[in-house]
Amino acid sequence: MKLTKAQTKLHQEAMSLVNLDRPLTDDERDFVFQNYHEGSRHNVTASGAFFTPLDLAMDLTLEIPSNAWIIDLCAGIGILSYAASAVCDPERVICVESDQEYCRIGKRLQPNACWIQSNVFDFQSIALPGYSRDNAVVLSNPPFGALPKLNYDGPNLPFHHSVIQHAAFLADFGVFILPTTETGYRRNSLKQYSRDDSASYYRFAASTGLDLRLSCLDASYYANDWRHKVPSVEVVTCELAAARSRQSGFARQIAA
Repeated sequence: MKLTKAQTKLHQEAMSLVNLDRPLTDDERDFVFQNYHEGSRHNVTASGAFFTPLDLAMDLTLEIPSNAWIIDLCAGIGILSYAASAVCDPERVICVESDQEYCRIGKRLQPNACWIQSNVFDFQSIALPGYSRDNAVVLSNPPFGALPKLNYDGPNLPFHHSVIQHAAFLADFGVFILPTTETGYRRNSLKQYSRDDSASYYRFAASTGLDLRLSCLDASYYANDWRHKVPSVEVVTCELAAARSRQSGFARQIAA
């Protein structure tokens, strides 16, 4: 997708702020999050990486307990964890992102967070003072679509389902943004929900023992706030701890 002239201008202004030789103000950070355009460097349709609208990220904090450790998987430039830092300690935020440029920008926007440049499935341990898995929440808006799982050694699941399975080794609770068709629910035109165990969701639930629950947030309210056309999405939560023992294929010990 080619950026419009208006989008290009706003993106350039955002990058000018990122490249300033001084700390950014809160208003400047908000401007970057709202106007940095992921389509400036990547074919987002191919990568499946759609940055979360800032207002959705802010409202998603309703699902996060205060004083939790925040682990933002597939963090991009850190929109989800930036919003979470409004209710949690900014120094208890961990952002995991494979793209070097996204990490550089994220560090400018959240200098107190711990940024880790890594394939999400290679991120296997947390050894930070005070970290506890039972007081941690994984946040993730993972890329959508049929993407390679790289070094992941779990079952043959879509990328976003694989991220959720991996999250169970990092935290006891997770909040995820997923395509509606991959949540185990169906939404009709009246915004009423019913169970809809698609083939890929059934494989995910059967192999992991994980059960996704719809959040209190109505993600359709933000449908026009995404920078690109995205599929219908939902915010789901997941109690990760209960299923951890079933994931015997993952012989990894996470430092807690």
